[in-house]
Amino acid sequence: MHTHLYFAVAALTASPALSPSQVRLAWQGEFHALERQLAARMDADVPAGPDTQRAYADMQWLFGRYEEAEQLHRDALKALADERDYFRVLSCRNAAWQALFLQRNGAALACFRRVVEDERAQPALQREAWLGLALVMFQLGHLEAAWDCAERVEAMAGEAAEGVWPALAAVLQQELLAQVRWRGAEGLVDHVFWRHLVTELRLPADLEPSLSSPVDGGALARHGAFQQHLRTLAEGGQHGLAALHDTVQWAAGLGMPEYARFLRLDLAVAALAGGAPDVARQALESFGEPGVSMPRGGHWLLDYLFCQAELPRRQGRRTEADAHYRRYCLLAMKRTREQAMTMNTLVPLPARREQVAAADDISARLVGKYRRAYAYLVEHLDQPDLSVKEVAAHIGVTERALQLAMRSSIGISPTQLIRRLRMERIHSELLSEGSSKNVLAIAAKWGVRHRSTLANAYRREFNESPTDTIMRSAA
Repeated sequence: MHTHLYFAVAALTASPALSPSQVRLAWQGEFHALERQLAARMDADVPAGPDTQRAYADMQWLFGRYEEAEQLHRDALKALADERDYFRVLSCRNAAWQALFLQRNGAALACFRRVVEDERAQPALQREAWLGLALVMFQLGHLEAAWDCAERVEAMAGEAAEGVWPALAAVLQQELLAQVRWRGAEGLVDHVFWRHLVTELRLPADLEPSLSSPVDGGALARHGAFQQHLRTLAEGGQHGLAALHDTVQWAAGLGMPEYARFLRLDLAVAALAGGAPDVARQALESFGEPGVSMPRGGHWLLDYLFCQAELPRRQGRRTEADAHYRRYCLLAMKRTREQAMTMNTLVPLPARREQVAAADDISARLVGKYRRAYAYLVEHLDQPDLSVKEVAAHIGVTERALQLAMRSSIGISPTQLIRRLRMERIHSELLSEGSSKNVLAIAAKWGVRHRSTLANAYRREFNESPTDTIMRSAA
């Protein structure tokens, strides 16, 4: 499952900056034409509004221009500095997609979760975040969680003002099911990372007929049909091969190079599953050598190394095959460890003092030395006298510089951030089964000494008292 097309349809068709004709361009996959129109508005004498800036920045992600996209999104957020809730959610949304495009899955997961859990987030941004969660869960190999998120997208699709969401939800579920089926083919028994995932997955038996209806028109329909043809190919049928090649050529013309390359890689893996090594070899040759700019965190590299091992093995070149397969196995073990680590984000856990800032949503939105400031802040949350002045001094900036940097990046001040993080850790411990439930002792552990401070800050954050949390968790 590849991020680019889902994001393009979800984000661009919902943009208030696009006219109905431009929404149709996004729906049909005419991204070059749409970018030209948005670029003209960006270059016009009248300054473009934040919605146009955001839509144009989103398009840079599609074309692999990640640095340009990040700067454009920062510029768009500056106009929203007074709308604190919207600023906060939107900055988290931007960090989530940026991380997912770069396949920094831990950061993407944390940021998307922050959006869906934010009661002040707009429904459109929450729908988009559930879509992002489905994609990142698949990348991480959490297939049941990916399916749960896809069902949330389906449930929310009917509430969307944009009519594309039911179709998007349908293609998302169809592709997830198709990927599970063709990756579980007997011809891929040595693709061990995916093999154990798909064989252990349990989905309802009646999914096949309920998800069989094709989606009418648009780029998503073509993408969904591609996945169904892959499944046929993996089962040994080649009558859809011409359609597969046509879709790969179509994707190459969209201007999204990574999307087209990843489709070729899917084609190679499915061809190996279906006993068509010549088709796989041709697709892999078209894929080319992974460049230094290719993101390294996703499942695509596992697929690539598997193909590199499997093709020579089927030709009897055992030494070459074994060398590639050793690299594949080492990476598969690493991915499995990462998968186990991210399980911690799928269920509530007791607060831990060693919480690391590197992969959470706040760190992902900060830049440069301000990430060090955040890491210091997290490390010293338990100190009651922790101050903004102390955090600023740690990285050699003034208090005002730190305040401005955090407000411009995450939409809240350092003081508000300290309060929120402390309340979140207290909340997490109150929900923990092993916690003593001594509210004041837990609060003191995280640097909160006064009952009134705790009561006011906790209610502001969770709209309930600590006692309410304990009673709710015990129910």
